[in-house]
Amino acid sequence: MPIRSWLTVCFLLLLSTSFAQTARLSGKVSNDKGEPVAGASIKILSTTIGTTTNVEGIYFLNLSTGNKYTLEISAVGYTPKNIADVDVTATGANELNVLLETAAKMGDAIVVRATSNRRQESTNALIAFQKNNTALSSGLAADFIRRTPDRNTGEVLKRVSGASIQDNKYVVVRGLSDRYNQAMINGAQLPSSEPDKKVFSFDLVPAQMVDNIMINKTATPDLPGEFAGGLVQIRTKDVPTRNQLSVGVSVGYNTQSTFKDFTSNPRNRWDWLGFDNGSRSLPAAIPFTTAYRSLPDAEKIRLTKDLPGDVYTEKTVKAAPITTVNLTWTNFSRSKKNGGTFGSIVSLYHRRGMTIYNDVERGRFEQVRTPIFSGSETQNRYSVNAGGLINLSYVKDAHKISLKNLFNQAYDDVYYTRNLVHTGRLQNVSLRSSFLNQRFLY
Repeated sequence: MPIRSWLTVCFLLLLSTSFAQTARLSGKVSNDKGEPVAGASIKILSTTIGTTTNVEGIYFLNLSTGNKYTLEISAVGYTPKNIADVDVTATGANELNVLLETAAKMGDAIVVRATSNRRQESTNALIAFQKNNTALSSGLAADFIRRTPDRNTGEVLKRVSGASIQDNKYVVVRGLSDRYNQAMINGAQLPSSEPDKKVFSFDLVPAQMVDNIMINKTATPDLPGEFAGGLVQIRTKDVPTRNQLSVGVSVGYNTQSTFKDFTSNPRNRWDWLGFDNGSRSLPAAIPFTTAYRSLPDAEKIRLTKDLPGDVYTEKTVKAAPITTVNLTWTNFSRSKKNGGTFGSIVSLYHRRGMTIYNDVERGRFEQVRTPIFSGSETQNRYSVNAGGLINLSYVKDAHKISLKNLFNQAYDDVYYTRNLVHTGRLQNVSLRSSFLNQRFLY
């Protein structure tokens, strides 16, 4: 009987051990200015578990699931803090960012220990940064962005106070158009993504990669002075805290365009990726506009016959719904030999849309508003936006090496069907034209 009892106890212990799971808790410790706190001590009360933050203020703890813990965070020059009701799950996002406030410099002062819980702490860092910032600013933190259905930064910016979005990608701050605003990512100023105006397309950056977004509405000496409306600062997660694969697919329906007749030139095999295959290029024999106009009519007719006829034929199809696909892969690994950490973020983005604009007023008028030409046109816009981002980072002790890459390909093909009336000659003018514009940003 004693032997059987011991066997039963051992079996139960093994069974309970087999069901015990551990999960990694990670996060970032920052101060009230948004700066990372390196070397901060993180301990689990009533246990011997503890760790310290690296140069980026990031920490990692392996905890058992199903339990609630109280974390004690302390650093030299900062007020210690206890965070209660911290738990981890085997499948959830176990991330906890911590804010430490600067300790008051007083002699023989009573030590005050700040306390909070996990839900409160997730948004304290950004709120404290806005409170202590010398400039008027608004922003969103990563924990709030995760709770929204937004797929890209353009959609996220709609939720920032004082900001609105045009075409789901261009930001308007305090009513001032995109030309009066500036964008930065990870402290680097972003160039314009459009060839004819000063603007950046925010739908390139997926929401899953954003750590926080801040919009500064007043100028300070440490910021660029090229904005009057707002400076949009995007900070991405260059060192991920866990391995994750995120795939997002969305479909949009436009009552004016979707499944309606869409007229354009035929599509080539690479249009859906945002690249023209060169079949629409003008023949090399055709000169520039100025030289072409000076040619006799017979020579113009001869050169026109060199244009490929199958490329510029008119084709009508049904407009497909707007489709958006976003894929983000984050990878994290730690070296067992030297304790260095390597993180990578790879993101791919693709959006395709077919939009129809009917009854667009067109005309040419004299000074007294007397029409020379008057009428309307239909615009059939085929647009593709494809992009990718690769961030690689290596952190060891107080050293960090990062390689960040961003690529965006924009493709717009607008086919115009224009019907005008020449009031002076009493003639009907019918025009078909295709305007193709492709550009990339790296």
